[in-house]
Amino acid sequence: RTDEDAGRERKTSWLELFYDPVFYLLHRLLHTQTLRGMHAIHHKSIRPTPWSGLSVHPIEAVFIELPILLFAFLAPVSVLTLVLFQVVLHYFSAIGHGNFDPFARLSGFTTLKSLMRMHQHHHSRGSVNFTTFNPMWDKLFETHQA
Repeated sequence: RTDEDAGRERKTSWLELFYDPVFYLLHRLLHTQTLRGMHAIHHKSIRPTPWSGLSVHPIEAVFIELPILLFAFLAPVSVLTLVLFQVVLHYFSAIGHGNFDPFARLSGFTTLKSLMRMHQHHHSRGSVNFTTFNPMWDKLFETHQA
């Protein structure tokens, strides 16, 4: 493992730490009266599939990418770091929307298992569980439901 690899991993971690609270707030905004109609395209998936994460209004797609672009503007990151983050983000989006828990039979992974259930609750209830990676934001803003 090289120093360059370690630096890329650190920047990817910082990107995740930056992305999660910003996306949480943007996702909450998408559930307000003003933006709910646009976000309704995504929520037509009451029982989501792995493709539901990609089923969004074009303006919402910009919202989803906005924290990543803002981070790239504020912090010097390589294209590879941004691509790796996108791969991880879309992987977890597919899992979170897929009604399949690849971690179910494994011991541990409690946070990942919880995030998958949380997003399924989000699609069935709509007013809870807005986070992407860290349930702390839903707990902090009292929108968490297990």
